[in-house]
Formats: sequence, C-alpha cells, structure tokens
Amino acid sequence: MKLGIDASNLRAGGGVTHLIELLHAVNPHDYGFDQVIIWGGRNTLNRLEERPWLRKVHEPLLDRALPMRLYWQRFMLERSARREECDLLFVPGGLYLGTFRPFVTMSQNLIPFQWKEIRRYGISWMFLRNVLLYWSQKQTFQVADGLIFLTHYAQDVVMKKVKYSSGRITIIPHGVNQQFLL
Repeated sequence: MKLGIDASNLRAGGGVTHLIELLHAVNPHDYGFDQVIIWGGRNTLNRLEERPWLRKVHEPLLDRALPMRLYWQRFMLERSARREECDLLFVPGGLYLGTFRPFVTMSQNLIPFQWKEIRRYGISWMFLRNVLLYWSQKQTFQVADGLIFLTHYAQDVVMKKVKYSSGRITIIPHGVNQQFLL
C-alpha cells in the first residue's frame, strides 16, 4: 500500500518538527505501507531525512503564499495522489479542502476550539485567523475518515464542537526527542 502525506501547509514550527520526528521514528512496513509519498515546499522537504521508502515530491506552488497552497491542495492534490496510486492520504496540518478519499487528519492546535483563548487576541489578524481555522478545521474533521489527537484532553475539547461519526479516532501523543533528555 502507499501512503500520501500532504505537507502543503507545514512550513515551520511544530508541524514540521512533528513530521520530521514521525518520519524518523516510524517504519511504514509495520503498518502495511510499502511507500510514503510526501508533497511539500522545498524548505520543508529539505528538512526530511532520506529514507528508502520515502519519496519527496516538490511542488513549486507550495513555496508560495497561502492562497496558492490552498489552490494546489483543492485542485491538484487529488490528481497527484491518484497518479501515485495512494491508498490513504494523511493531512497532518488539520485543514483539507480536497476531494481525495480516504484521508486522515490530525488536531495539533486547540486555540481555534477555545473561544476564551481566541478572545484574548481582541480584534486582530490572529483573532480572524483563529476563527477561520475553527471553521475550516471543524469542516475537515467532520468529513475525515480518521482523526488523530495528541491527548485525550484535546479530543474532548474538539469533539464538543465537532459532529464526527464517519471514522476512527485515536490518540498518538508527541514523544520526546532524545536531545531533550538529561
């Protein structure tokens, strides 16, 4: 089987770090996958180590601004995933506008689901950003074939706002990289 990973909106910070650590720790063969294909921008892909089962696909549109990345995800990702004969798409960023099925996504940011926290930003770009993330991630989570949460607490917070009945839910906590151990 082939797993596709949409890294179109992972550019820096925790999302990229999580993807790096996940790909470092996992053996896809243990889960029935022979190959993993990941689409992303050049900077993201360059940070991923080479693995025999990993194929990194650079999409130039993914090096551009958010509207172009959303356009690529909505209109081009499905064609690419079908051409690669992917059996499953993993969307770690939590936002998916495309039509490829089945797909699994991940919740890594609770702020959009906690109105008390959103209000702390006042009327600002961050306030608007989090409201837009709330609506877009809520929609993504409702149609996903599988949802991954980092903690039971995160699952409880999000599931109070999302009507989800179409797939499986699992908890996969972040690990701690050895470099942080004393």
